[in-house]
Amino acid sequence: MGGMVVKSMAGIILVILIWLVVDSRGAKMERIDYSEDFTSAEDKQIVLAIASGDIPAIKRLAAAGGNLQAVGAYENTPMRTALKLGQIKAVEALLQLGVDPNFKTPGGTAAADIAVTFQRDPKFLKMLLDHGLDPNLSSEGVPLIFFATTEGLWRQYDMLLANGADINSRNEDGSSLLLDLVLLMQYDRARDLLLKGANYKPASTTGLSVLDLLVDYQRRLCIDPDLPDCRKRAELLRLLRERGATVPPGLPYM
Repeated sequence: MGGMVVKSMAGIILVILIWLVVDSRGAKMERIDYSEDFTSAEDKQIVLAIASGDIPAIKRLAAAGGNLQAVGAYENTPMRTALKLGQIKAVEALLQLGVDPNFKTPGGTAAADIAVTFQRDPKFLKMLLDHGLDPNLSSEGVPLIFFATTEGLWRQYDMLLANGADINSRNEDGSSLLLDLVLLMQYDRARDLLLKGANYKPASTTGLSVLDLLVDYQRRLCIDPDLPDCRKRAELLRLLRERGATVPPGLPYM
């Protein structure tokens, strides 16, 4: 069971690790010259204006026909660069100039994933949502809300749910949002999803299900009935039983 748990979240963790290794390039993000990722002089000028927070220059370059959705190395775009650098005014300017917050590169990468990973201030995600970001958007096959859960960005998680993120979202490995919350031992949030009608039945491609995981955790980890997690798992199992799940008898403190 332990190996299955690791595999179910491996896709997201691998994506984030690749970003850390490749995109950090041995330096802090704010010290990287992202203009080097682009080939044309016009694209470089836009990115340099973003990095310096020069909003008039961004608008001038856009008016002159600059491509605000250019794609450079490492899947970088002007919006992705603005988010990485925490240039909130540049993010706002790009959105006002018509940059689509749902834009994906040919490789399937959405700039919005930065707002639920490295850019931990929720105001960036809010701005994207206010300008039409799809709360169910995926980046590299992973729905945005899964990035938020993996990173423990619970304000962003709540924001995505409040804006219509699917409570039955599935990751590319088949893992459900509910399953990921149980994996992370976020039992209160898992209970909230169940009460909202989340489907507990889907299993990941490794065969791991919410019921299997809760049963395994309760058997192995529930050594003291006074432990809060022990009581919370027991409540989740009772909720599953009420919804038709076959919960094995004899579980601790059930």
